[in-house]
Amino acid sequence: MLGQASTSTPRAGAAGVTALLYAAALWPVSIMPAVVGLASWPYSVMATLLGIGFIGLSGAFARERSHRTARRLFFFSIIYLPLLLGALVADRLW
Repeated sequence: MLGQASTSTPRAGAAGVTALLYAAALWPVSIMPAVVGLASWPYSVMATLLGIGFIGLSGAFARERSHRTARRLFFFSIIYLPLLLGALVADRLW
C-alpha cells in the first residue's frame, strides 16, 4: 500500500527530489505540440514559462521541506494543466 509522504519525515526529501525530476521531465513533453507542428511559438513560450514555474516550485520544495513550499507546489500543480491546455486551445483558435 502506498503511503502519503509528510513534509516532516525523512521521506519528504525523496518526495521533493521526485517532484523535481518529474517536473523536469514534463517540460520537454509539454513542448512536443510545438515540435511536431501542432502549436506555434506563443504556446511554446507559455509552456516554457509554466515549466520553469513548475521546476522552480519543485526545486524550492526539494530544498526546503515545509508546508508552505508543499502547498505552493500542490496548488501550482492544480492550475498547471488547465493553463497549459488553455494555451494550446487558444493557439489553435487564433
